[in-house]
Amino acid sequence: MGNIKNTKTISRKARLELVEVMRPQYQSAQWTDKMKILDGLVAATSYQRKYATRLLNKSTEERDTFPTNKLPIPRIYDDQAKNSLDVDMVLSKSNLLKTISSLLTGFY
Repeated sequence: MGNIKNTKTISRKARLELVEVMRPQYQSAQWTDKMKILDGLVAATSYQRKYATRLLNKSTEERDTFPTNKLPIPRIYDDQAKNSLDVDMVLSKSNLLKTISSLLTGFY
């Protein structure tokens, strides 16, 4: 009976708001009270205990320094690499066309 999972989920925004409200309480609480707060957060959000602990221990400034959406790293290729890729594409297309044409000749 101890392995019953919470089937009701709350939105991401609601989970973040809950963490923001519980964070100051958690950070100022005694060790035994921290366990109760953590138990409540885990039950409400279905977060893993370690992840919930990390969220509650972070300060607001720390949380804001991490980017929420990572931008892709721009790929920089020199002319030689671009030419090599172009040649590879042409060769692979021609090989594909040869393979398809050889398969189609058996049907006619």
